[in-house]
Amino acid sequence: MIIEIEELVNKYYHKLKETDLIIWKYISTHRKACCDYTIYELADACNVSRTTVLRFAQKLSLSGYAELKTLLKLDYKQKSTIYINDPKDLISLYHQIVAEMQNKDFTRINQMIYGARHIFAYGTGNMQNNVLREMRRLFQCSGDYIISIQGGSELSYLLKNVTPQDLVFIISFSGETPVALEFARNLCARNVPVISITRLKDNLLSSICDENIYVHTMDFQFYSEYHGYRTESAVGYFIAIETLFLQYQQYKANMRTEEEKALPESTSDPKSD
Repeated sequence: MIIEIEELVNKYYHKLKETDLIIWKYISTHRKACCDYTIYELADACNVSRTTVLRFAQKLSLSGYAELKTLLKLDYKQKSTIYINDPKDLISLYHQIVAEMQNKDFTRINQMIYGARHIFAYGTGNMQNNVLREMRRLFQCSGDYIISIQGGSELSYLLKNVTPQDLVFIISFSGETPVALEFARNLCARNVPVISITRLKDNLLSSICDENIYVHTMDFQFYSEYHGYRTESAVGYFIAIETLFLQYQQYKANMRTEEEKALPESTSDPKSD
């Protein structure tokens, strides 16, 4: 499985200083050119030292610039086709999303859900709320209830009453929606655990939240008789929440079994003669 550079940036965002963010901003906007840059060329382009570029790579848990460059090449090759217009390519994307979900470790997320007193979820738009509704439906089938937050006054009310024993999901495809960012920051200030569901890209929301579920998405284009249309595939988000649901059900069943084993054996009263 190819490591996504955006995921590394989000994971280690708290370690990045202003100069590191300058390097990342340049890389993210000049991906093709950076694939062939030497460390000195990238340093000159960002107006920083060679050592600063090397430290940036190491802050992302990479061994050095050579590994960063290899990762950039793989990342660019994987994303060089921006739009899909062949149904076979779209199906290939679905297979890729499934493979990524299979390789994701849901242990920490499962622990957070299992230990939560209440679970809340907030979606930033219409499609996000469609994903949220399906997530609620799935979990409700197993007796795990997710409370939907619609925004506005409901967000304010939740912030006044939520506790660190609760859990909040935020579904924001871009991870840059101002309302979602402010909401996440307020929750973190109250020590409330937060899990984001976003597309796989560098985004502020993921860097704020305790755990993240990333979805690999791609635009596809299609044509009617007179016009061409472009839209983003949403299937990945539904695959992600179904995977989350099944992973959690398996985790919950294992936890219940372990808890039952830990209970002292009940003793029955001796039968009278």
